[in-house]
Amino acid sequence: MADLVTRLLLNSSQFDNNIRQSTQQVQQFQQVGRNITATIGRFAGVLGIAMTAGEAFNAAVNSSREAQQDWNTVVEIGRASCRERV
Repeated sequence: MADLVTRLLLNSSQFDNNIRQSTQQVQQFQQVGRNITATIGRFAGVLGIAMTAGEAFNAAVNSSREAQQDWNTVVEIGRASCRERV
C-alpha cells in the first residue's frame, strides 16, 4: 500500500512539474506575440509617417507650375542617367 501511495505522489509531482513547465511556455509564447504586435505597430507608425511626408512633398512640388517643372526636370535627368548606365 505504501508503494502505491509513493507512486501516486511521484506521479502527482511530475504532473505539477509538467503544468509549471507548460505555464512557463505559454507565458513565453505570449511574450513573443506581444513583441511581434509591438513591432508591427511601430512599422505601421513609421509607414504612416513616411506616407504623410510623401504626400506633403507632392503637395509642395505641385503647389506651383515652376516647382513642378523644376521637379520634372530633376526626375528626367535622373532617369536619363539611369538609362545610360544600363
